[in-house]
Amino acid sequence: MPNGRASLELNNAARSADVALATKHRIWVIRADIVGRNGKLTCFGSSEIVDPEGNVIQEARLERHAPRNLTTELLVAEIDLDRWHRELCTRVSRGRGHLS
Repeated sequence: MPNGRASLELNNAARSADVALATKHRIWVIRADIVGRNGKLTCFGSSEIVDPEGNVIQEARLERHAPRNLTTELLVAEIDLDRWHRELCTRVSRGRGHLS
């Protein structure tokens, strides 16, 4: 984002949108964001992993003592695809989802 638009509020809005998207469509949402500054751009890194129920499994943290709260880290989570597939098949059989 341009330096004048980058903010923690916008970062929080992105995270809220991920949770809403996951729960509405019952999907995993994986946001891979960047962090840092490059000239006139600032990125706060709103990386996170959200499960289909809206639970945030992993998220990039903001550090209070880092310059402007920017940190770098790698997010890793184990996703049980067999469980997800069984749940999706159950929803399809009940008429509440689709397979593509």
